[in-house]
Amino acid sequence: MQVKIADLFNQGQDLFEMGQYDKSIEIITILKDNQVELKDVHYLLAQNYLHKLLVLKRANSGSYINPVQRMEVQKEETGLYNLAYENCKKSIELYNFQDKDGFFCMGEIFRVGGDLRSALLNYIRAKQLGDFEASRRLEEIKMKELVVTSDFGIRRTGRSVGSVCYTNTYENSFLGDTLATVKTLLTDSIKVYPNPVPRNTAFSVALKLKKAGNCSLQVTDASGRILLQQKINTASKNHTEKMMSDSRWAGGIYYIRVFDAQNKLVNKSSFIVQ
Repeated sequence: MQVKIADLFNQGQDLFEMGQYDKSIEIITILKDNQVELKDVHYLLAQNYLHKLLVLKRANSGSYINPVQRMEVQKEETGLYNLAYENCKKSIELYNFQDKDGFFCMGEIFRVGGDLRSALLNYIRAKQLGDFEASRRLEEIKMKELVVTSDFGIRRTGRSVGSVCYTNTYENSFLGDTLATVKTLLTDSIKVYPNPVPRNTAFSVALKLKKAGNCSLQVTDASGRILLQQKINTASKNHTEKMMSDSRWAGGIYYIRVFDAQNKLVNKSSFIVQ
């Protein structure tokens, strides 16, 4: 049985390397559906979905697409993004958060999705675990012009060139924001559903707090503009709060932050609006 499983996985890997992503996904999904918890099953699925997303984006870049087709393409892109993210996250968990390839893959997923801050966070972790490719990606991001946001709005617009290291600026100036993101990733303390969130629709935010009591939720767009902010008083550490998206919100990545009673940032996550 072990030989058959290994053969099946190797076949899926060969198909992935030949660019036959749908066939590779079909084979690897058989292992997943039969609860074969090989660590690399989820990683290979994430890679397949990521590459399908890249192919789709390349096919539609620079060409005219009518509004109806554009909505369908965006829906397909969002679906592939979520599948890549969920499988990569599972792979990292199975490796006890010591998976340099998984963190690099997660960085690629966020980069393709346009969330450069989260991509940067994952590349830094991959580099710490010894991934050479992550160092190259960090150099690429350092050459991009980025708008960096803090809890109080836009803090700095920077272009890092030459010997100036953008990653140091990020890690030092926004340590609290970064730590909150890492903590959320590790503890799964914020879950937004449905995700993606349709516009002008109620959505739920499931929280795992250290203790019950007063806290506040804040939703911002990618530029740091505060769109929603509400105070809540939880009766238990596990709490689900209902929120409402706005019809004027543009499609893309949004951030949700949790502050404690002393207005200290404790958790941060992201979700997609479509």
